[in-house]
Amino acid sequence: MGIANQTADIKNVGALDAIEFFKVKSQEAYSQKTKENLQYAINALIEFVGDSHIDHTIFTESMVGEWVSRLLFQGYSPKTISNNILKRIATLYNKAAEEGLAQPTEVFKTAQNRLNNIDCSADAADSNIFGKVQELIRRDYSSNPILQLAKDILLFSIFNGGMSFEEIANYNKEEYKGDNKAILEIVNRYSKPKNKYLFPLNRTNATAKRLVRHIQQLLEKVLKNHGLIYSSTPTDITFRLWAYLAMNCGVSASDVSACIAPRNKNIPVTAFAVPSELTENQIIEIRKKVETTLNHNPQHWYAMHLRPRVKYKDLTDRLTERNISLDDIYYPIEDIFRKVGKKKIFESQPVISWLVFFRTRATVLNRLYKEIGDLAWGYRYLPDYKSPYAVIPDAHIAEYQLAVGNFVDAVNAHPDGQFRLTPGDKVEIIGGQFKGHFAIFEKEIHTHTKNNQSISQMTYRLRLAGIDNFTWTIHLDPRLTSLPHP
Repeated sequence: MGIANQTADIKNVGALDAIEFFKVKSQEAYSQKTKENLQYAINALIEFVGDSHIDHTIFTESMVGEWVSRLLFQGYSPKTISNNILKRIATLYNKAAEEGLAQPTEVFKTAQNRLNNIDCSADAADSNIFGKVQELIRRDYSSNPILQLAKDILLFSIFNGGMSFEEIANYNKEEYKGDNKAILEIVNRYSKPKNKYLFPLNRTNATAKRLVRHIQQLLEKVLKNHGLIYSSTPTDITFRLWAYLAMNCGVSASDVSACIAPRNKNIPVTAFAVPSELTENQIIEIRKKVETTLNHNPQHWYAMHLRPRVKYKDLTDRLTERNISLDDIYYPIEDIFRKVGKKKIFESQPVISWLVFFRTRATVLNRLYKEIGDLAWGYRYLPDYKSPYAVIPDAHIAEYQLAVGNFVDAVNAHPDGQFRLTPGDKVEIIGGQFKGHFAIFEKEIHTHTKNNQSISQMTYRLRLAGIDNFTWTIHLDPRLTSLPHP
C-alpha cells in the first residue's frame, strides 16, 4: 500500500497520540534513509516514555530535560542526542504544530544549544560503576589503615548523598543523628572521646585547603584501585559518583538534582533536569534507597508489557542477542482443552499474551529497557516517566502462579509439607484451570524431555472423570493439589 493510501486510511490524524502521529509523518519522508533516521528518534522517545500513549503537551522543559539526562546517563553523546534524536523529534513535533495539534515550543532548540556547548568526555557514564562500588564495599582493607580510612570516607560521603570534601573535613563526631546502620558503623569506628571531628586527619597547622587536598589524595588511592577516577574536577567526585549511583538505582534525574542542588548544575546528567520539589525526609529516603541497594541490591519481581505485534520470542531473542540475563522470567503457557466431535484436543497458548513477569535487580533495569524499549515497556508505580518501576511482592507472584496453575520453578522434590500419595488416592485441585475438581492420583513423573533436553522435575499424573463426559489424564505440579477435606 502506498504512503498516500496509508495516510488516507487514517480518517482523523488529530485523534492520534503524539507517538502515532510521529510514526505516520515519518513514513511520509521521501527517502528510506530519512524514514529510518526518524524511526530511530521515535524509538528513543518510546523507550523513555514507556507506554506510548502520550499527548503533544508532554514536551515541556521538565520532560525534555529528564529525557536528555537519561540519554546522557545511558551513554549517548551530546552530539547524538542533539542531531540524531532531538532535532528529528523537533521536526516531527513542528509538523503537529503546523496542523494545529500542538503549540510551538523552543524546548528542543534550547536543549540542543546547551548540548552543543557541554563536554561529557571526562564524565562519561561507566556501565560498571555500580559493580565497582560494590566491589569496593566488599574489599577488606583492615590490614592497610590508610586505604581503610579512604574507603570509609568515600562510603560515608556516598551514603550521605555525596558530601563535599569540606563537609567531610569538618564533620563533627556528634553530628550524625540518624539510624542508618551502614553510616553508624563508620561513625562508631572513628568516634573517639578526645576528638572533635569524626575522621582522623592530620590537622596540625592544616588550612582548610590542605585538608581538602589531603582528602583528595586519600580518595584517589582507593578510587584508582577500583577504576573509579572519571571526574574532570577531583573535588566533585563524591557527589558526581553519588548522582550516577542514584540513577543506577532508578532515581529520576530530577530527584537526583534536587538531592544535590545546587551542585547538580556541574554534572551533565543532572544539569538538564528540572529539580523536583522534595522534602528533607524524601531526600533522606532516596539516600537510604541508594545505600541499601549498594549494600544488598536484592532481586525483585517486575512486569513488562509487550508492545503491539511483538511476540514473546522477539523479546527472548533480543535478550540473548544483547547478552542480557534475567534471574527469572515468567510467561505462563496454558493448555486449552476442547472437544471436536469425539476427539479430545488441546492447544498451548499464553495466559496473557502481552504480560511478562521477570525477576532481576534494580540496577539492571536501565540497561534492560534501553535495549528492549522498542519491544516492551515496564510497569511503574505511577503513569509517569519519572516514577520508579513497580516492584511486585513475592507473595503476589506466588498467588498468581497458583491461580494460573503454572510455576516459575520446576518441582524436583516434594515441597515442604507436601503429602505423599499412593496410586488410587483422591486429591482436590486447588489452582489452575481445573481448580475445584477432584482427581485420582496415578503416579509421579520425575523426568520429561523438552527441546531434546532431559529436564529433571516432578509432576503428578492424575485422572479426572466427568468433565464434558470425558475422562482426562493430566499432569500437574504437586503444589496444585491437596487432600480433600473430610
